[in-house]
Amino acid sequence: MKLKNLSSKQQIIQQFKLNYGLLLDGHSIKPSEQAVLSEDGDLDISLYEGQPLVYTFVNDHNSRINLLKFNSVNHFIEGSQSSDISINFPVAEITYSADLLANFMEDESYGHLFAKKILVGGKLFIDDLKSATSTQTDSFKFFLTWVYDSAKYSKENPFNNLTGLNFLPKIRTLDGKDLNTYEKLTSWMNNLYQNDVVDIISYNNLIPISKLRSIAPSSIDEIDEIQPGVANFKEKLSFYDWVGDSLYTNLTRWINERHLIYGLIIDKHFELEISKEVANNFINIPNVYSSDKFYWKVFNPTTSLEEFLISNNIFSTKNVKNIRSFPFTNKVSDEIKSCEDYVHFIVKFEKYKVRFNNIMPSKRFQQAIENALENMKPFTHLQNVFDEYGHFFPLNIVLGKSLKTILPNNFGEIKLESTLFEALDSLNISYLLTTNGSVIEKSDLSNWTQNTDDSLEIIEFDNVISLYDILEEEQKRKINVILNKEDNLRIIMTGIEELKDLDANNTEYYKRINVKPSLEDENYEVFGSVISKHNLKLEDILITFELYDFNGFSAMIKNLNRDVDITECYILWVIIGNPSKLSVFSPRNREFQADYIKKSITLQLDDFYCPIKTSYKLSEGCTISVNTYCSTANYEPNNIKIKLVGWSEDCIYFKIAKSNYNNSNLNNSSNSSESHSQLDDDTDVLINFEVTICILSFHHEKLDIDNREGEKYSLSLIGHDLTENTKVIPFTSVDELGPDQIKYLQKMEASIKRFDDDVGSLKLSDYEMNRNEIPRKNGRVSKWVSVKNRDQKFAFKSISNKKYKGTIQNQVAILKKLHNCNNIIKFYGLVSDGDKWYLVTEWAEYGNLREFYTNHKERFNLRLKLRMSLEIARGLDFLKNVEVLHHDIRAENILITLDETAKLTSCSLNTVTFKQDHNLEQARYYAPELLERNSNTKYDIKCEIYSFGILLWEIAEEKTPYKNYKDIMEIVKFVGAKNREPFSRNSQMPEQFKNLVINAVDHNPEFRPKITKMLEVLNNCFEKSKSTYSHKSQSILIDRASFLIDAASSTGAAIAEAVAAGAPIAIPFSKFVPLFYEIGNIFNEIIELAQAAEHNKRTCDALLQRVYAAELAVQDLKRQRNSKEFFNNKNYLCLQNLVNIIVQIRKFISDISQMKSLIKYFQVKSIEKTFKELCKEFDSCVNILSFEINVDTSDEIRQLKADQEDLLKYIQGMGDGNIKKIDDTSYVKDDAKEIKACLANLSKEFSSTVAKVNAMNNTM
Repeated sequence: MKLKNLSSKQQIIQQFKLNYGLLLDGHSIKPSEQAVLSEDGDLDISLYEGQPLVYTFVNDHNSRINLLKFNSVNHFIEGSQSSDISINFPVAEITYSADLLANFMEDESYGHLFAKKILVGGKLFIDDLKSATSTQTDSFKFFLTWVYDSAKYSKENPFNNLTGLNFLPKIRTLDGKDLNTYEKLTSWMNNLYQNDVVDIISYNNLIPISKLRSIAPSSIDEIDEIQPGVANFKEKLSFYDWVGDSLYTNLTRWINERHLIYGLIIDKHFELEISKEVANNFINIPNVYSSDKFYWKVFNPTTSLEEFLISNNIFSTKNVKNIRSFPFTNKVSDEIKSCEDYVHFIVKFEKYKVRFNNIMPSKRFQQAIENALENMKPFTHLQNVFDEYGHFFPLNIVLGKSLKTILPNNFGEIKLESTLFEALDSLNISYLLTTNGSVIEKSDLSNWTQNTDDSLEIIEFDNVISLYDILEEEQKRKINVILNKEDNLRIIMTGIEELKDLDANNTEYYKRINVKPSLEDENYEVFGSVISKHNLKLEDILITFELYDFNGFSAMIKNLNRDVDITECYILWVIIGNPSKLSVFSPRNREFQADYIKKSITLQLDDFYCPIKTSYKLSEGCTISVNTYCSTANYEPNNIKIKLVGWSEDCIYFKIAKSNYNNSNLNNSSNSSESHSQLDDDTDVLINFEVTICILSFHHEKLDIDNREGEKYSLSLIGHDLTENTKVIPFTSVDELGPDQIKYLQKMEASIKRFDDDVGSLKLSDYEMNRNEIPRKNGRVSKWVSVKNRDQKFAFKSISNKKYKGTIQNQVAILKKLHNCNNIIKFYGLVSDGDKWYLVTEWAEYGNLREFYTNHKERFNLRLKLRMSLEIARGLDFLKNVEVLHHDIRAENILITLDETAKLTSCSLNTVTFKQDHNLEQARYYAPELLERNSNTKYDIKCEIYSFGILLWEIAEEKTPYKNYKDIMEIVKFVGAKNREPFSRNSQMPEQFKNLVINAVDHNPEFRPKITKMLEVLNNCFEKSKSTYSHKSQSILIDRASFLIDAASSTGAAIAEAVAAGAPIAIPFSKFVPLFYEIGNIFNEIIELAQAAEHNKRTCDALLQRVYAAELAVQDLKRQRNSKEFFNNKNYLCLQNLVNIIVQIRKFISDISQMKSLIKYFQVKSIEKTFKELCKEFDSCVNILSFEINVDTSDEIRQLKADQEDLLKYIQGMGDGNIKKIDDTSYVKDDAKEIKACLANLSKEFSSTVAKVNAMNNTM
């Protein structure tokens, strides 16, 4: 029950029956039938302040004590389950006192005892501790302590993700639930302390019912305690007394007292501090080793950083090098010290070494990083996160005591092998200082060394890693973008600014735009444009940006089109700069690559073309934006109109002209027109202006707007998209364009204008969307009607702006040529809706062919099948005649109109060769020559015929081709073996039709018929069906109904056939769980084997890393338990195979890591061969399972070779005389004798052995 749900005193008294007696029946505690006290007494509830309580040897059936029986002596227990221990975790103490009820009587209806106090909380019964090793028990106690501490004090448990624990005792709760995983134990503890889910776990201060009326209740001997589920126990301990004083239990104390799991920070005052928060979670319990090592050492730092670290117990030069490169670490001055500086004389007594393995970021640390990444000032916020969680973390920590002193650098020579006292005498040191500054005289050193168990200190941090490095790769990648070590330019901020406050009567405007947050530098550039309320870029409104400062910039605007109301327009702007210098970096557009170049240009009297070289390699998809600044007095830069007309990989070609408009038609512009006239009349005046060109590159086409939540705008609205049709042939020289080059650019400009005029003839206002029709193809295709004639229906297919300019632009002429064919979906043109573009085509009421035969089976009769087959053939014949290939013949690309006419759609002009990443649905129709691996076969009419043949089979059978195959490679293998889908035995299709299909899908392209022949055959079949259809229609319907009945009655056989054919069958997630745990358990065993390896350590570690990768993949699968795609019979069998392979890896590691088994193995097997076989089987298995595992096989081979070289040297050493030493040892055991015999045998054939090993190495 939840304690917090009991809001009133009355509810608590009634829920826990505090006014009732207790009835003991020998195996349980029950409330009495009658209440003993009234309900209006004094209730007191207080939080339990003590430790949990542990009871040992619970419910011993050999004991004569049964606390669950009134008068408990000499009563054997019945029905209670024995346990090694039970632990009470009390949450609250409840006491209740009240008057006896008037009708109270001393009989069993009022119970045997009355409890003056109860404890509520949770109780656990734990078994199997007796059979566990001391290490296993200590590990469990360590984990239980952390779970309890974290739950009670609402702290994140850094040891909550342990995968290295391979022991969990049997644990059950008071209500009998098994907590058989560490996750369940953690959840139970959190529910207890954080959600107050409690039970009564103990009745205390008990009085016999018969004594309640006693005149002197204080003289009554109270029974101390009885507990539900506990009949007897041997010993009662406090929790921490039970935990004891082992290394692992001491580790808990050290972690809490010495903050071992916290990060380290170099603060702004250049002092080393402990972090405020814990950044780590630990996959394994830290290893603890006893050291008892006593020594002295002299450290001579050469830089200020080294001195700082040595002063803070970080001694390794490797650590110094690492810390110097850590991000977000406040850099200590790293200047070289002078020769007169001092050295550190340090005395250490190492007591314990703590080593942390496999750490990962905590959820709170990850979330803090994510929040910082999403901030407009990410660098500042990231710095704050690392200042709170730590800059770095030591994986190795040494506990003990240390003394130190500082000596001048000219202390002279000293022998390193000298004892401490010899060194002190030699250096004339009379005393040393403790960490806290206390003086230890040389004469007191002996006493100091004897008291090392008291007040252990951290005397060394080693193997220091950056907390940045423990983050997941994606977060590190995002941080690297922010750090911007290459000083790349990025999109700093974007915005939309309304212009409704401008005066519509003017033509020239000034607009100040402020930004938030403020920038920390004025070195940035702004680009943008004026757009309409319909999100259209207004080419006749010129805009330039200038007057940059920390808080914003200014926009200068000139309106060349008086038909446009400027107050209904907006400025779309983007700031480009270096984020590390500006300190602001919006999270919305960080993935964009940006660059800009500046060039000074002299304005000419006439329009002219200007080439501008770029250092940035241009490609299709880039967006170019331009801003201008004019240094000539009385001439504004927005008098200049710049238009992109072409580009190559390293050059952009612009057409530049002075803005041209009739001043007499514009109001309030006399001043500006006067200055313009002066400049135009004076041909000697040179107008110089600076062009700044921004280049944006990214696979996204939209800009997220920072000051408009959720709004996105097309990149093309702020500039010009580089498309295939504007790409020019690179000129040999672009310094000065010649007449031929100018003529070429003029043709390019004219071509672009013709296309824009052509496809831009449709107006969105002429159409209206049909809101009642659900959009198709994931919302990309919607139904629209003509405003003038609502019976005219159209399909609007949304396309990207870049696709419009890049791909559709090249296909419009072809699409218009296809307009005259009745069996190809008609194309009407393109229409824009702001930054959205739509391809407007004929509407197909019934969707695609597969949707039609699925949803309208009753209408898809033989005659309609033949007619639609003929219509598709006519469409293909038309394409052949205009020399166009479709490239993607399949059911989804055949649309069915309202009159049930089949029409081709999605014609593509691209050549096709099969690739592994192609769509599975496309692969079902691909010709075998395209499916062949590494095939360079070009798509031709023969491929088209094959696809059409597969489509005809689908029309006949109303089935998806190769439906049971869910993987492309399965189709490749099946089709490559010359297999095809067969016609069903009861198929109604004419034999002539079937033969046509068989010929069309022939493996040899040369044997496939021409489309004209197919058209002829299909026409004959359809004509014959006309005369016979009316006579056969009834029998066809009857036969089909019979077929459906037969199919329904043979469902079981169909399933069996599906399994035999290789179709995946869903397997419950629970069936996979044992395999998951098996992999985890074997992984833990392999860790132990690899750590204890005497030989082939590198090889063992390489295999360990493979198994670790598999374990991580399995952990990911656990989190995807609801994914139905993976959990099927095929993957189940494959996972079983993976387990078997990992078992073999474990055996192999066990064999090659120890000398005894290694020698035997070496005599009969090749280590390299077995290693490669295991790796090959492992890789094959994980590939089938689609596990993402990256392995550097070349590095593995190098490690294997290094191991073999070490092994060779070792064997040579044994052969050179070490064998004899085994004979000379008086205490030779059997294992040693066996090793000696094996080595002796190897020694006899040593030459051949060396040759074999060398040969093995040479092959790697």
